[in-house]
Amino acid sequence: MIVICASSIALAAEDPISEQSKRNTILEHFDYAFTGVFTIELILKVIDLGVVLHPGSYFRDTWNILDAIVVFFALVAFVVRSATSLGRIGTSTSAKNLNTIKSLRVLRVLRPLKTINRVPKLKAVFDCVISSLKNVFNILIVYWLFQFIFAVIAVQLFQGKFFYCNDVSKMTRDDCQ
Repeated sequence: MIVICASSIALAAEDPISEQSKRNTILEHFDYAFTGVFTIELILKVIDLGVVLHPGSYFRDTWNILDAIVVFFALVAFVVRSATSLGRIGTSTSAKNLNTIKSLRVLRVLRPLKTINRVPKLKAVFDCVISSLKNVFNILIVYWLFQFIFAVIAVQLFQGKFFYCNDVSKMTRDDCQ
């Protein structure tokens, strides 16, 4: 839990403007350490729980899948960053895709979600929010239906009464249509 909080603080402390700053270099080293800890945690959990074969296995839990995706993409971003710094990726097509792969680092912001699974009361609140989203979606459908109905009524009632031509090159109303 402490590592998750420290990782979140490090993410918030990054300087997006000056990527080569000393602070970002230090935070990058911390990010290597955090990803190493999360990778070791993933490996130990897979060894303990199993992969997918029995009901309590690692990849049968949605939170563990999310955790594995975040760790996987962090490792991919590190491999790409290492290949770039060693000069293995040049100016070819793979270098053009480098920014796309680097954007996978954005998934690191999902790390704080790991705390939801560790705090039972927070997990209960999150589950309630997710279950209430179904009702909110139904209300939005009714709202959009009413918006559509009133839009059709307004078009029929006003029938172009608010029309005006904003093209200065047209002289008459017929030219504008």
